[in-house]
Amino acid sequence: MAQNLILVITTLMVFILLFFIVFLLHKGRRVYANVFLSLYLISQIIGILHSSLFHMKSVLLPEYIHLFFTGYPVIFLWGVLYYFFIYALLQPDFKLRFRHVLHLIPFIIVLIYFTANFYLSGTERKLELIRQDAFFYDTLNLFNQCFSLQIFSYNVAALIQYIRYRKRIKNFISTKPENDFWIKTALFGFLTACFISYIGKVAVGIEINTEQIDFQAIRYAMANIAFLVLYCVLFYLAISHPGVIMQPEKREKYWYSKLDSREAKKILAQLEEYMIRNKPYQKPGLTIKELASETHINERYLSQVINEVKKQNFFDFINAFRVEHAKQLLAKNRESRRTMLDILWDSGFNSKTAFNTVFKKFTGTTPSAFQEKS
Repeated sequence: MAQNLILVITTLMVFILLFFIVFLLHKGRRVYANVFLSLYLISQIIGILHSSLFHMKSVLLPEYIHLFFTGYPVIFLWGVLYYFFIYALLQPDFKLRFRHVLHLIPFIIVLIYFTANFYLSGTERKLELIRQDAFFYDTLNLFNQCFSLQIFSYNVAALIQYIRYRKRIKNFISTKPENDFWIKTALFGFLTACFISYIGKVAVGIEINTEQIDFQAIRYAMANIAFLVLYCVLFYLAISHPGVIMQPEKREKYWYSKLDSREAKKILAQLEEYMIRNKPYQKPGLTIKELASETHINERYLSQVINEVKKQNFFDFINAFRVEHAKQLLAKNRESRRTMLDILWDSGFNSKTAFNTVFKKFTGTTPSAFQEKS
């Protein structure tokens, strides 16, 4: 019964992962993050097949002894590849450097060990090792503990990178990035799946006097089901929102839109008139959804007009109005004697850092220098 369940779960996971890999490489092969995710999913398939062998030992041994442990070193790439996937999502300009080879050290160590102590051994020796020869399984347990520590470390590292990412964009973006849900699902979904897998592993370690329940199989099923749910969710998001895995230049073409150029220019004129008259940019947390609601313009059309006609993203479009507003206030500031903090808040900025950075981006000078010249 347990073997049948494992076989069903394994088959389903491999089937979904293969489809996911093909989809990623077909739709978003030029996006670095997708390459890392695809490599991670390939390593998962290898790891899944490796683990499945041990639940079918009674059927496969001794004829297929040479298949055992062939995929074990690959599991030490899971944390590395998934971390690089998350990091590439948070840092679109991320590229591999020579120093990143250091992340492969655990994989290389395990590979060398198994090559010397198992892969190059004869059939009889492998059968002895597979039957829990003392020194081999002591080392294997040590490797398993290192693997758990590695996964934990990369989860923590990914969380730290995400926190830094949120802090970094907070001053420049007043709403969540377009792919924020994709990032959070990938990050916290993986963390949750790892936690469930670890709970199952701990539960198996608790001794219960019964021969009717295969706790090892239950633990394996728990881990695989947790990750199966994660992959299904990610696959669904990738299919239903292909923009999160496609390169930006393809997303900005709005190939699905029925908005023609004449209507787009009309919407832009309406939008700019509203911006000048009502000054919605003075609200620090203004989002494109709120602006669409205020102007009664379709949110998708609003985004398309700003991107294609104005050749700007939403935040640059809003910040341009904020900077112009600030320039007017700074020019009059000798008479009104308003503080710089007062001016930046009145212009819609939420911090002095954001104000200085954005102002210099649009004018080439700082607010203080601009005021002195006014």
